[in-house]
Amino acid sequence: MACCGSQRAAMRGGGANVGGGTGTPWIPRAMDFEYTGSGELQITGPSTGTIYTFRGPGARVRVDEHDVASLVSNPNLRRVQ
Repeated sequence: MACCGSQRAAMRGGGANVGGGTGTPWIPRAMDFEYTGSGELQITGPSTGTIYTFRGPGARVRVDEHDVASLVSNPNLRRVQ
């Protein structure tokens, strides 16, 4: 059984997947979002204070990497790959 010291060493080496998950951790970066609701949506990014305005259904807006994690939880926004 590995001790926590070996896990810390693996993390310093950049190759750790501590916690037993099999996927790669999700790291937010700037990305586009598409609005799927109706009408217009204005939402303020909690980290940057930027006001993102989606003018109507299908509108796409580039979101700063620092606000991505918060906007992902909005049910009317979908990440665009």
